[in-house]
Order: sequence, then structure tokens, then C-alpha cells
Amino acid sequence: MDLNRLDKASRLTLRGFTLIEMVAVLVLLGILSAVAFPRFATFDTYRDRVFRDTLLTSLRLAQRTALSHNSATVEWRLNRSAAENWLYAIDINSAQQTSETLASDQVIAYSANLSAGGTIAGNLALNDTLTLRYDPSGNLILADDGDSTGALNSSMQLTANGQQLCISLTGFAYAGTCR
Repeated sequence: MDLNRLDKASRLTLRGFTLIEMVAVLVLLGILSAVAFPRFATFDTYRDRVFRDTLLTSLRLAQRTALSHNSATVEWRLNRSAAENWLYAIDINSAQQTSETLASDQVIAYSANLSAGGTIAGNLALNDTLTLRYDPSGNLILADDGDSTGALNSSMQLTANGQQLCISLTGFAYAGTCR
């Protein structure tokens, strides 16, 4: 009877994985994920993400600039200067303070409702400029695309190759669709 118990106990301890087997599997999974993951994300995916994040950061900088220069007019401008070059600039009282050129072939669409009725919407083509103006409290108050200008009564939606950015009337910019 004791032998049967011993056999049963030894069979129970042989089930499962050893620590060495578990570590070996984890190491193999780590190697596979390090090699395979970059193949799923192409360079264009990263470039698109960097472009969107740079636009988002520049919009947030424009709002913070408006808040810190309490009596100034702050404008954020985005211009497609060449087929694969974008220039954004932040102006304080019509004097350019900061600008950067971004290399990207993205298509940018924009849309918002105007206070006087109608909308400001379109795609930025070569040499087109979109200008957003902030008041001293950091609120988004005006948009100008060269064809339409007006005070806003809704958030501004920007779409860059399917990736959406929203600038609320309070001036806060975030990734995603406007609510």
C-alpha cells in the first residue's frame, strides 16, 4: 500500500514545467518579439506618428504662449511649402517667434463651424496656409485658410493621413476626434 502511494506521489510531481523550461520559453519569446515587431511597423508609420505628434506639440505650445504673453495676439500657422515639406510657425503680435520645417507627404484636412454661420473646411494644398489665432486666455478664437476667415463656434478638427487632432475652443489640442 505504501508503494502505491509513493508511485502516485511521484507521478504528481512530474507534471508541469521546470523553471529552466519557463525561462527558455520567455527568452525565445523576447527574441522573437524583438525581431518580428519592427517588421509590422514600417518607417512610414513612425514618420506619420512623429508628424502628428509634432503638430500636436506645436499647437499646445501656441496655446501656452498665448497664456504666458497675456496681452498678445498669438497665431499658429501651418503652410505646405513644398510637396513633402510643411512649415509651422508661432507668431506673437505678428512677429514670428518659432518655426520648424517638417518633412512629410501627408495630406491635412481641417474643418470647423464659424460663428457667423457656415464652415471653414478643406485640404491644405501646395502653398496653402492655415492660421489659428488664440486670445490672451489661450482660447481658440479665429481660423483663416486664405479663402474663409472667421470666429469659431466649434472645435477645429485636423486630419493627417487618417490620424485626427482636435483643437477645442478652450485652445487645448489633443489626439482624437472632437467631441
